[in-house]
Amino acid sequence: VQKAGPPMTHVRYYADQYKGTKKRDMILFADKGTIDRNMIIFRELQRVMPQYEWVCIEDKMPNETQYHGLLASAKYILILDLIDSSSITAFEAMMHGAIPLAPDRLNFKEIVPEKWRYPSEWTLSYLNYTENYTTIIEYIKDRMENYDRYKVGIEEWAKHLDDNYYRVDALKNNVFYLQQ
Repeated sequence: VQKAGPPMTHVRYYADQYKGTKKRDMILFADKGTIDRNMIIFRELQRVMPQYEWVCIEDKMPNETQYHGLLASAKYILILDLIDSSSITAFEAMMHGAIPLAPDRLNFKEIVPEKWRYPSEWTLSYLNYTENYTTIIEYIKDRMENYDRYKVGIEEWAKHLDDNYYRVDALKNNVFYLQQ
């Protein structure tokens, strides 16, 4: 069985609507604040790096149109998940030109190119975060200051995912059906 995700027609619609949106020095946390999403790490980074705009979706409670507007405005989304839950969010971000900073674990290894993944151990726990605190801060500063360099290839990768994972044809052609 090959892999395919759900059709994401609405994402293509919003990506077209928000094409050309000016990027802000924004880092978006697009998950709910449950323990398996490591929101405590996001909140700590938000506190110690006030030079950037840190937006937590849970604080804003946007409707779908506003959510896609935030994705289009953000340079990055920060994924800190300990479970497989944000691969669609990563795809949505890339469709809007926002780079997902995702851990090198779980399904992110397939959805997010290596150049945008950070070492998994950095955020496996709050203790791991504190042990890697300085490195993480420098990593984020580098990404923010060099967004234009890091965004190279994002449109092509988003198109690859859209064509091969998130279209009805991909789902239909890549799923193995058992006949009775």
